[in-house]
Amino acid sequence: MLPSNTEQSSSPVRAMPPSTATKENRRIQRISLPLPVRVEVRIDSNVNWNEVTRLSDVSAFGCGFSLKRPVKRGRLIQLTIPMPRQLRSFDYSEPQYRIWGIVRRCISVERTTAPEYSVGVAFTGKAPPAGFLDHPSMLFDISRRDESEGFWHIAPADLTADESDLPKELRKQTRYFIPEQLLIEQVDSAGNVISSGDDRHREY
Repeated sequence: MLPSNTEQSSSPVRAMPPSTATKENRRIQRISLPLPVRVEVRIDSNVNWNEVTRLSDVSAFGCGFSLKRPVKRGRLIQLTIPMPRQLRSFDYSEPQYRIWGIVRRCISVERTTAPEYSVGVAFTGKAPPAGFLDHPSMLFDISRRDESEGFWHIAPADLTADESDLPKELRKQTRYFIPEQLLIEQVDSAGNVISSGDDRHREY
């Protein structure tokens, strides 16, 4: 004899616990969470600047936000966020989550008033690399992600790499538009000037 509908509905239903993969996906997925964040950027061992803004999105491994001034791609910065416990990897009981991250994106956002920059950061851990505080202008690249902790491992950036084909927001070296007068000369096989002209070169 089959149980009645009443008996079926009163039977307890046990929810299956989420798998490890599901939990990991939740930590990786960026979610829209406009938490306040204090961004600290070190220029050298004596000079730094900071700005308080709000997150546009966040995960356990990185976040996005806007700033009023640009930050060079590859720079290491420190963030202070009242992060939810489920998105933390340490300091679960602390009111503020202080974590270091590498700037992966800094794009100018078109605004009619003050300039604004959209910044994306990958978290690198609780402490900066050894020697960084003595040379905070160093630039870094991501090498790999630590599967056990989830943080991104970084290495000093190769500043000699050719980035001329990259868009400006992906270049580590800043290009400046400075007008300079140039004299262009064409010479023959003997080294004699056969023609010349002026030109202006503006990008460095």
